[in-house]
Amino acid sequence: MKTQRFKILYLGRSEHEKYKLVRTDDLTESIKSPRFAVLIQHPDKGNILIDTGDSRNMKEDHPANIDKLYPTKEFIPLDRALWSEDMRVDDIDQIIITHLHYDHVGGLQEFIGKKASKNVIVPEPEARAVFFQTIADPSNLGHAYIPKLFAGLDGVTYSPVKDMFEYAEGITLFVQDAHTAGVIGVILRLEGGGSAIFTSDTLYTRDSFYKAMPPAGELFNSEDEFQNQLNIIKKIKDDTDGVVFFGHDFDQAKELETRGWISDISQIRGL
Repeated sequence: MKTQRFKILYLGRSEHEKYKLVRTDDLTESIKSPRFAVLIQHPDKGNILIDTGDSRNMKEDHPANIDKLYPTKEFIPLDRALWSEDMRVDDIDQIIITHLHYDHVGGLQEFIGKKASKNVIVPEPEARAVFFQTIADPSNLGHAYIPKLFAGLDGVTYSPVKDMFEYAEGITLFVQDAHTAGVIGVILRLEGGGSAIFTSDTLYTRDSFYKAMPPAGELFNSEDEFQNQLNIIKKIKDDTDGVVFFGHDFDQAKELETRGWISDISQIRGL
């Protein structure tokens, strides 16, 4: 396998009650919820970006209820995070949006007119449902969808995907039936024989995986849905000797940020 590497681009955080993210009996406990993108450098595909964080124009783009539910305490624009790697948005060759919630797709506006906007990968089941609802009755989309962040963006073309398939040598995409109608997970095979598994918001935190703690709130459908997807990810972890990364685990995200560029599984064992 040709060598690829990845690193996390930390894009800020929200802070709110923990029960809004994962199930808990303590209604006073708070949690820091990170926003991040994953930058992959692949020998054939070039610079791949998984997710784009929130919009730099969040004051204008967010409905008021979003900021009440999930107050933003820190925001780092995507272009600034790329600058820290001596890169610009022009250098990104491919974008993968795990799902169309505002904190994952908000930075897509930065790519209007750029090469990466011509083939943005999204989960097909979610795209079908959300784009139909955007036309039919956007008021029923749910609070985490903000149509102006993904619908009608000039020149942005979407490539919907489904099921599990090898996207490139060493990179497998799999569409998960959890959190939304479809969420893209990513398996990156690394030197040393293991893999990094990015679940996005199917699993919010370490507790979601190791304690089987279900998500909470309106973005949770059923115990069976959560448990089924958890079992699938556990099997992927076992089959690929993988390390699992969660959608909103602050401590894990910040620790991964300190590790810099990752190309060997030994660099992330224990995370």
